[in-house]
Amino acid sequence: MTLSEQEEQFLAVALEKRLLDRAQADAARRVASSSTRRKPVSFVLLELGTLDADAVDLVLSELLELADREVEGAVRLARSRQVTAGIRRLEKAVAACPSNEKARWKRAEALTIGRRYEEAAAEYTALLDLTGSPAAALNGRGVARSRLGALDEAIAD
Repeated sequence: MTLSEQEEQFLAVALEKRLLDRAQADAARRVASSSTRRKPVSFVLLELGTLDADAVDLVLSELLELADREVEGAVRLARSRQVTAGIRRLEKAVAACPSNEKARWKRAEALTIGRRYEEAAAEYTALLDLTGSPAAALNGRGVARSRLGALDEAIAD
């Protein structure tokens, strides 16, 4: 088994910040990817005593900042009429952190601007499980569905 892209990114940031050395990262990678003991790499590092909770929080904060910068860069692309490039960057941001609500909102908006209404509707549907603003997600989904010609569903939203 291999680690997810997000877990590899966690290790890369921890290495960059010199919270881990290469041997410690490799050991955590082996334990985290073991088929008998599959846990997120951050949990493994805590269990092994390699990182403390403050160090894990520092790495996670850095990962969130990186995701936010990626989202902002994608939004700038979309606003400058490079919608397709913006959508691709937002897709990467969502893939890296599926629970990043800001990235998902921006992706849904960019998909709507790019007239990719079916994908936009699906993204707004996914947001219903994440957001504290279900009315906004329903409204966005309703707009996308109306553009698809699904008026009954649009009205229901």
